[in-house]
Amino acid sequence: EVEATSLSPFIHAEWQVADKLRATTGLRFEHTRYQYDNKIANNVDANGNPVQVDGSVCPDIAPYDDGCLYRRPEDRNDTFNDWSPKLGLTYRIAEDHSTYANLSRGHRAPQTTDLYRLQTFQVTGDIDSEQADSLEIGFRGQASIVKYDVAAFYMKKKNFFFRDSDGENVTDGKTKHKGIEASVSLPLGSQFDVAASYTHAIHEYDFDRPAPSFAASNNIEKGDEVDTAPKNIANVRLGWNFKANSRAELEWSHIGNYFLDPSNTNKYEGHDLFNLRMNTQVAKGLVIHGQIKNLFDTEYADRADFAFGDYRFFPGRERHYEIGASYNF
Repeated sequence: EVEATSLSPFIHAEWQVADKLRATTGLRFEHTRYQYDNKIANNVDANGNPVQVDGSVCPDIAPYDDGCLYRRPEDRNDTFNDWSPKLGLTYRIAEDHSTYANLSRGHRAPQTTDLYRLQTFQVTGDIDSEQADSLEIGFRGQASIVKYDVAAFYMKKKNFFFRDSDGENVTDGKTKHKGIEASVSLPLGSQFDVAASYTHAIHEYDFDRPAPSFAASNNIEKGDEVDTAPKNIANVRLGWNFKANSRAELEWSHIGNYFLDPSNTNKYEGHDLFNLRMNTQVAKGLVIHGQIKNLFDTEYADRADFAFGDYRFFPGRERHYEIGASYNF
């Protein structure tokens, strides 16, 4: 049983530093406290009554005494105090163009399952809040009929908690991320418009974690790409306003290739999907909307990895249809 207490006061302020320069500032403090009570009864006394023994999740009377995967720590209290500041600056270069920069730190306190469902090799109390430091610099605006937003980013994470391909918990991971994001939209005549977005990013492990020879796919070396993290993601949408209060949209969605294991030895080639959406007003206040997802019935994986010595593909949905209606009165 866990009793959790969370307190998160924050302050946010925006400042007009100069005629063309605006600053956004903020500070958040997050206090998280867990009071944990181990209620496992894994022994019996002389009268057959259950007796609690902290530190194990396997009853002594069960046939799995020597093969326990998980254990529970003794009763304990855990407290996490995290400060998360942010600073943003926006400078207006011209009437329709501006540049911006954002610097921030974020935290996530451990989950109760991270803290109190420990694998046999884990050390009690060895898990800390995840921390992410990020910097973003970009430009946005409108040139004639074209709207755009372009940004470059850099992020570092530490105390990254994840499970490796053999199901073992990693509590002290470090990663770094850098890339560029861009979006653009423009009208094509009076009825059509097009919008596109694209991200190119490199996600890398920033620490070493040797793996035994029989689990070589789990070996992590600083600079290896993070598995299941594609470098390229793109989206293009072509819209058609075919009559008043009626619109159709064709979307192309692209997921680039990515490695399936931390050692970067197996790869998923990515996929491309097309979706079709439409909505039209058929009466006052009544709108019919529908969509066809995975228009060309492409076989693809929502997620893929290489685990326990084999490929695993979590298949995406085949072509499917959705229809609905909304009424405002």
